[in-house]
Amino acid sequence: MELDAGIMESAGSGATTTMQGLVASIVETDGALRSAQTKLEGKRVMLENPVREVSAGEQRRRQVKSALSNRSILSNRQMRKLGMLDVDRKEIKYDLFVPIHQLWLQYFQQTTADSTAASVLQSKLMKADLHGAIIVVIRSRCPSLIGQRGIVYRETQYTFQIVTSTNATKVLPKQHSVFGVVAQGCLLEIFGNNFLYRPSERSARKYKAHGKSLRL
Repeated sequence: MELDAGIMESAGSGATTTMQGLVASIVETDGALRSAQTKLEGKRVMLENPVREVSAGEQRRRQVKSALSNRSILSNRQMRKLGMLDVDRKEIKYDLFVPIHQLWLQYFQQTTADSTAASVLQSKLMKADLHGAIIVVIRSRCPSLIGQRGIVYRETQYTFQIVTSTNATKVLPKQHSVFGVVAQGCLLEIFGNNFLYRPSERSARKYKAHGKSLRL
């Protein structure tokens, strides 16, 4: 036991000496060394940078942004995998989706090959993925919906679900409504009845040109 105690004392003394040597290499005098030791007593030293916690909403935004960067229509399976079918509305914040809207503008610009012709824009819009687009209700059988505006964070067969600039989430029925989509410096008019399909099904359908466009 005496031998063990001696070894422990020696080890402890060695560790203390090493620590003092490290501190002494930073401070120049014994007085400064004692002052530094006093200040360090009872203090916790952060050895690594703390990992910033990523909220579920932020993580979902990154996943959706990554999916949209592939410029393809999201299928129900993909949306389910990304958690877009069971979104907690409390986590939906407008600021989180502004970068996705910017990415959507780039995606749509590439889809239309930079064309500004209204007929081309509307034709491409009918088959485009609208996740990240800014839409506004222009006409509707439900007067309270008119003027509702926001970024699409989810699209179903019968609805557009948006988040407004005030972080409110809204469910907009497609049927019997006319929407405006901001793209390429225009407000493009689309009929909700033409969108009563799943996003992945729209890309394979043929549509007649309807609606108007307004240069912004």
